[in-house]
Order: sequence, then structure tokens, then C-alpha cells
Amino acid sequence: MPLSLNVRLIEAVETGPEVNIKRLIETGASPNARKEFTLRTVAATEGGGTQWKEETVEFESALALAILYGREGAVKLLLDDGANVRLSHRVETQRGGTVTCRGYTSDCSRRDGTLPVDFKGGVVTLNHPRLFESIHTNVKLEPNIEIIRLLLASGVRVTDVELDAARQHPEPEFLRVLVSHRRGPVLNNVTKTAENQEGAGAAA
Repeated sequence: MPLSLNVRLIEAVETGPEVNIKRLIETGASPNARKEFTLRTVAATEGGGTQWKEETVEFESALALAILYGREGAVKLLLDDGANVRLSHRVETQRGGTVTCRGYTSDCSRRDGTLPVDFKGGVVTLNHPRLFESIHTNVKLEPNIEIIRLLLASGVRVTDVELDAARQHPEPEFLRVLVSHRRGPVLNNVTKTAENQEGAGAAA
């Protein structure tokens, strides 16, 4: 069975040439496509036995993956074709009920700059994983100021989380861009006018 356009788009965003991304979107792939993740595992039953269970959910969006892998061209293509920068990352189960998560969330990478993420591929299937290393791969994060500018121009909100992260980055341009965006054009113009007046006064 041929892969769906959305699956192929996810794979192109992760590893393919940008021309493939554009072609797939023009052919009908959604710029908001998500990676498909399936977990198959042996679960205990109420009678003391076991049975195989399977759950399939949608995970990261194409835009999130393009950002994660630092693919500036892919980010621009997706945004130009209508990718939603505010698309929520909500995992809904097919079976209903509640799910207990024994884990944690974090807004930052590890100390070495890596982040554990899903394996590459438009469709990822895990069969009864037993080790933490068997459920993820590591990506080295490389902040990209041009990607940030693209996202800000598309309506991304800047919160204290992003500002705190930028303050820890050795390149001050990251913080300057975020602060400028959060203040808005009115305050930026006021600041620029004041700086110009100070400069003129010093020159006089």
C-alpha cells in the first residue's frame, strides 16, 4: 500500500530535500500533518493473564519537526503554506478513560544540548519496548535565529519561558529579538526615538 501524502511529508521534513516538501503540499499533503505513532505491548488482564494491546495516536506536527531538526527552509515552506504555529500537542487515546503517566515534562534540553525524541519516520511502531533507549533517539539542538524570526512573524507568542531560555544563550541576539517582539512596535518606536534624541544631544 503506498504511503499517504501526510506520511511522506513528515519523512520529507525530517530527512528529505525541500523540493519534496513543496511538491507534497502542492499535491495535497497537509502542512499541519502529524507523525503517526503506534505502541503495541503485552498488558495484564483482570483474570491474571496477558494480552496484546495496541494504541495509535498522532504526535509531532510537521512544523514542530522542522523546528526540532533546525531546517529553516522547511519551516518557511510550511508556514508559507498555512502551517498553524499554535497547533496544540494533545495526545488523545482511542480507547477513552484515563492514562497514568510515570514521567516528567521539561522546557529545556539536557545539559549536553540533546533532547530525546521519537524515531524518524512518518509512521513509527514500537513493539513492547523494555528499555528507555529503545523508545527514543537523541537530537542535538541547535538554536536558529532565522527560524525564530519566521515563527515570530507568523504569530508565535513569547512567554517568560522563552525569555528565560534566551537569557541563558551566549548569543545576545536571541534575547534582543524576543524582547523586541514582546514589547511590540509602539514601545520599540518610543525606545528608538529616545535613543535617537540621546544621540543627537551627545553630538551637539
